[in-house]
Amino acid sequence: GAHFKTPDGSVQVFIFLSTCMTIFFLDRFLFPMWEKFMHRAITPLQRVGIGHLFDVLSMAVLALVEAKRLKLARMHHLQDQDNSVVPMSVFWLVPSFALAGIGEAFHFPGHILFYYQEFPVSLKSTSTAVVALSIGIGFNLGNGLINAVKKTTEWLPDNINRGRLDNVYWLVTILGGLNFCYFLLCSSMYKYQNV
Repeated sequence: GAHFKTPDGSVQVFIFLSTCMTIFFLDRFLFPMWEKFMHRAITPLQRVGIGHLFDVLSMAVLALVEAKRLKLARMHHLQDQDNSVVPMSVFWLVPSFALAGIGEAFHFPGHILFYYQEFPVSLKSTSTAVVALSIGIGFNLGNGLINAVKKTTEWLPDNINRGRLDNVYWLVTILGGLNFCYFLLCSSMYKYQNV
């Protein structure tokens, strides 16, 4: 109804739904078709690379949505009011979250498969822990980046309508793009040990 408010934390469900639907589609349709027509399976590093690409696209879409939200905030003169809500639906975030979910559906299973396949037999049980370790390192690096942005720019003030969160998303998009290029370079030189 008109008075229903979407709880902030519940928007993450779009990432989970997108991930679940994509994994189902990949396992049941796309990967079998790939193997049938290409006569070989998609490699773990190809999965990870596709996931990286979707993650970068997700951040770019978030930057565009935030730019629109800031434009609406300025149009309604909300940058001078604390805790003011921009008249924009939360569902504008769904495309970006769906792209992030698709990225996760490629990225995380690809990572787990790569580590499990390439680690020596004596380390097989710890190979999946490397994925959790990389996620933890990523969260810490993300916090460090946000702290650096807060110290060096005025993009993240207390009132988000006065800030430039879109610039933060563009920064993450650029860093993600550079990381993707570095990944392509490293993966092109990698030789699989346990094919």
